[in-house]
Amino acid sequence: MIKINDFYNSFVSLLDSENKRDAVSYILSLLTEKKVNVQTLYSEILSPAMNNWVCPFDDENFCIWKEHVRTNIVNTVIESSYSFVVKEQEELNNSINKSVAVICPQEEYHDLGLKMVANIFILMGYKVTFVGANTPKEVIKSVTENFVFDYFAFGITDPYNIVETSKTINIIKSRHKDSRIIVGGYAFRNNSHLVKKIGADIIFNSFEDIVKFREGESL
Repeated sequence: MIKINDFYNSFVSLLDSENKRDAVSYILSLLTEKKVNVQTLYSEILSPAMNNWVCPFDDENFCIWKEHVRTNIVNTVIESSYSFVVKEQEELNNSINKSVAVICPQEEYHDLGLKMVANIFILMGYKVTFVGANTPKEVIKSVTENFVFDYFAFGITDPYNIVETSKTINIIKSRHKDSRIIVGGYAFRNNSHLVKKIGADIIFNSFEDIVKFREGESL
């Protein structure tokens, strides 16, 4: 019996060789044949494939190059498999009348993990608006004057962007006191104490946290 670790190793091998075509085709075949679902794909294959990678070279600039190529391939996998997200959500039939805007604050350009977070929210039946990387405070200020979201979910990789996130949260809270703020990402890995300090309400450390949170929502 093939285990998830075998799928992971096969995919990582394709990533290491930078074989974008076969990497994408391989993941789509796993989803088509229902060997994995979207949540398992994200938590057991794609996220570890990025987080566990260690550059084997001494040249830092070359390592950045390799990481960007790797990120681009995984990003294409996520985009190419979006139809499976929609299909799985329809099969779950778990729509909830709650909206969430998924955002990176200003100067935060790492949104790969955030794309997966947005898709897990979709799987869980939320109405999702994915905004993505480097969203200026002024843009969010303008949006909050015209739209109301139940949740704003921020992904922060660089700890230096926590201050910028705090400023953005203050803008949201000043206009929509009932909107709840969710944060997550590498920046909080050793700084979970900052969650309340910057005005956030919830921290998600894994995709499973989103699933558990959804289970606590009232339909």
